[in-house]
Amino acid sequence: MKSKFAMYYTLMTGILVIAAAFSSALPAAAVEGSEPGNNGVKDLGLDLPNSGDGVPACGAVVTEDVTLNQDLECEGNGLIVGANDVTINLNGHTIRSNGDSDAVDLTVKYGDNNGILVPDANNVTIIGPGIIAGFDRAVTFTGSKGGLVKDLVLRDNDAAIFITGSSKLSVTTNTIDNNKFGIVSESSQENQIIFNLIAANEKQGIVLTDSDDYLVFGNTVFANGNNGIFLDAQSFDNFVDLNNVFGHAKADINNANGMPVNVNHNNFGENNNCGIGLPGGIC
Repeated sequence: MKSKFAMYYTLMTGILVIAAAFSSALPAAAVEGSEPGNNGVKDLGLDLPNSGDGVPACGAVVTEDVTLNQDLECEGNGLIVGANDVTINLNGHTIRSNGDSDAVDLTVKYGDNNGILVPDANNVTIIGPGIIAGFDRAVTFTGSKGGLVKDLVLRDNDAAIFITGSSKLSVTTNTIDNNKFGIVSESSQENQIIFNLIAANEKQGIVLTDSDDYLVFGNTVFANGNNGIFLDAQSFDNFVDLNNVFGHAKADINNANGMPVNVNHNNFGENNNCGIGLPGGIC
């Protein structure tokens, strides 16, 4: 079994290199009509450290573009975005938690442990290369519109990426492995999950709950516990195609535990490569 996964891993790594070049031609998840100057962190009234001289510290509220020039090892949150139109470049560095990651559920609480938290901030870009590891959630978008997560390695977190109440995001060409959950979305819409490698996460690979109009395309998803790609009964009008999904205990692609696709109008294209689908026929 290890040799089989190694073969797939090598093959799909090559595909991701090609996909990275292809994805650069795709339009970024742009925002139209976003409200300038929004600062969700300030409104929370939290007393948090500020970044100094463009070099962020653990727990800093980032209000301008930053490029890491060293690793960060944090007891609480790594970085918190406090303004629109911010880019965080990990620049080959690691943001790591040295605290306990013991979240029981995925409900967003501002006291929880996030590698990068984006609350109510629009057009935020988080790019690698770089690693975020050991947090309750490596990257969290909540109440945000427009954004990009690209070229990161996210591992050993409870959830690698958590999206709630957010739209127009693009999650692309990331390596997401050995977390409890890969990508989790709730109450969100019009986001893209494209060309990621999502492997060996303990419970689930990609999970959409009450999330609509997603593009889930060109991902390699294998050996992620029960389900590779799961959409619940409240997730509508999503398009899932050209994904390689295999090695899951319950289903590689699962539409609401077998709900007929014409009920929630999800579209599973003809180019998914998978073994077990619920309902039958979507693989």
